[in-house]
Amino acid sequence: MREENFGQLFKRLRSKKSNSLREFCLNNELDSSNISKLERGVLPPPNDKVLQYYANCLGLKKDSSEWYELFELAAAGRIKLPKHLSESELIERMPALFRASRSKKSAKQIISKLKKILKETWEA
Repeated sequence: MREENFGQLFKRLRSKKSNSLREFCLNNELDSSNISKLERGVLPPPNDKVLQYYANCLGLKKDSSEWYELFELAAAGRIKLPKHLSESELIERMPALFRASRSKKSAKQIISKLKKILKETWEA
């Protein structure tokens, strides 16, 4: 089963809030063309400041599961770590993630490789 990406989640949350894209955008003074592009994945997820405004427009409560999911998928879409996760917290969570995905590689090998990638990313 394929997980939602940022645009799909945004559309699902927006659809729960209002009947149409146009209505949502009019009510929140947003450009319907840009929101449509976000939902279709044509535009990358916005920065956290804009995303906080969108979360408010969607009626999400800060620190709710939907709020975290929106920010995490946005960060993933921008290929960045969400601000609420530190490198050490992420690394601590990885073994469970990899066990859950039943990867053929050992969790230790994957974590070592990911640590190397993260280290290179932070040093760049």
